[in-house]
Amino acid sequence: MKVFLDANILISASVPESLCAGFIEVLARKSEISSSIYCIKEAEKNLSKIKSSSRAEFDALVEMLVISSEAVLPNLNVAIAEKDLPVLAAALKGGCTHLLTGDLKHFGFLMGKRFNGIEVLSTTMMARQLQQQGDL
Repeated sequence: MKVFLDANILISASVPESLCAGFIEVLARKSEISSSIYCIKEAEKNLSKIKSSSRAEFDALVEMLVISSEAVLPNLNVAIAEKDLPVLAAALKGGCTHLLTGDLKHFGFLMGKRFNGIEVLSTTMMARQLQQQGDL
């Protein structure tokens, strides 16, 4: 399993002792976690707005990531905001099996579904899935 982390997941996982941080830590032991420079930069831009977040936690998380390519794939054939196309493209290009996001506004219509071989999930959905499979 290879899981791509969207920027909002990177931010949430940078809050020390948060459920998201704990979940990503467990997930990293069971699978490969990935993101892109695009998502990392977006997370960095917004990290300063979250008072409970930690730069040290963020940096440690980034060190654990496999960085997916930024190439935009043509003909994705999905009605998604232009700013989110690089996220989906990097997850696809990186051969990820899952895209973990909390962005219901832009990815909500894909939640719980497969798109070109990638299952789009929230952290709660993924935790439930792993628990049902006996992997958590």
